[in-house]
Amino acid sequence: SVQETTNYTAIPSYNNLWYGTGSELVVYNEEVQEKKYLLIVEGDINGDSAVDVLDASVVSLVANNHTTLTDAYFIAGDTNADEEITVEDYAQVVNLVLAG
Repeated sequence: SVQETTNYTAIPSYNNLWYGTGSELVVYNEEVQEKKYLLIVEGDINGDSAVDVLDASVVSLVANNHTTLTDAYFIAGDTNADEEITVEDYAQVVNLVLAG
């Protein structure tokens, strides 16, 4: 619960400027860390807060086994949450790019 002694710290994921995939919100109560939240933006593979052709390119590379993603970036690329990044995920990221 929020109390007078509750403080928040937001940590951006990209160049200390942008809040995208990988950003964190840390909640403190009386200077003791209570919770940490990790931001995941579907399709935002590099954490720059936008889903663009760079993200689609990386998802394509992962789907074709040319590179890998880990942690929050893997989750952002796994758009259908089936624990693997495939051509279906690439198509969804492309759709997000075109919708943006």
